[in-house]
Amino acid sequence: MSNQLIANRIFITGATGVLGTRVVKLLSEKNIKVVALSRSASNSLQLKQAGVEVVTGNLFNPDEMIAATKKCDAIFHFATHIPRKPIPNKLNDWKENDKIRTEGTKALLQAAVANNIKIFIQESVTILYGNKMEQL
Repeated sequence: MSNQLIANRIFITGATGVLGTRVVKLLSEKNIKVVALSRSASNSLQLKQAGVEVVTGNLFNPDEMIAATKKCDAIFHFATHIPRKPIPNKLNDWKENDKIRTEGTKALLQAAVANNIKIFIQESVTILYGNKMEQL
């Protein structure tokens, strides 16, 4: 059995981010169709120039995510909102990221179930701060 991902059409959130940009490029090089959720005109333009099919919608709306992921074989959930503060430490700093990881993930999982999508990949992040590295 091959290690290859068996998907011809992949829906991606966060396609213009650090991870998403690289993944879109790699998938495109393998002739895999990429469908990306976009929140802005500039992101849509960037994605279209990369040969990506762009859909607009609200990540937190399950019905819109069901419609956006129709005919897709996989969902890659790379959307994130890491606070830009040097050392974010207040719960409020992470509020938007938490919403993406909870409500956004829930809507995408509902879409996966509704559209019988069996491949769901979600990125994660671990942050190490300053002198904590010395203890490792």
